[in-house]
Amino acid sequence: MNTLKNNLLCIILLCMAQCVFGQSGVAEPKWVRQLPNSPSPAYYYRITYSEGRDYENAYTKAFAKAIYENACKRGITVDVTMSQSDIESDVANQVNVDQRTMKLFINKACEWWTTSANGHVKIYILWQIGKNGVKDPDFEPYEHCYDY
Repeated sequence: MNTLKNNLLCIILLCMAQCVFGQSGVAEPKWVRQLPNSPSPAYYYRITYSEGRDYENAYTKAFAKAIYENACKRGITVDVTMSQSDIESDVANQVNVDQRTMKLFINKACEWWTTSANGHVKIYILWQIGKNGVKDPDFEPYEHCYDY
């Protein structure tokens, strides 16, 4: 009975390891280094990169980066006479407070991740981002996620 439990535990751990290290050794796709052109005037592509202690942590950081960068692109008020740290704090406050009603159409087109020797996850995400933020840009599927 104990052997059965140990075997079951080993199978579960192997499955989890396969999920976590699923892309290890897979070459990075072309879009990681070369941003694709959008086939539509309604949206553009953007890549975010992040690292985290696990997949979920890295993904959350990359998603937050995409939101933050696009909030800044849509307009943040900055006093240029302020220090760098004050500007960063002020921008963070504006994104968290003033931009709560910002409408941003964003779609994850592709992702590619790998794990480092210490187990940390490095992730690249290709986003489709609506240009005007007013109407649904009708995102088209990106067919080249795994072109190497």
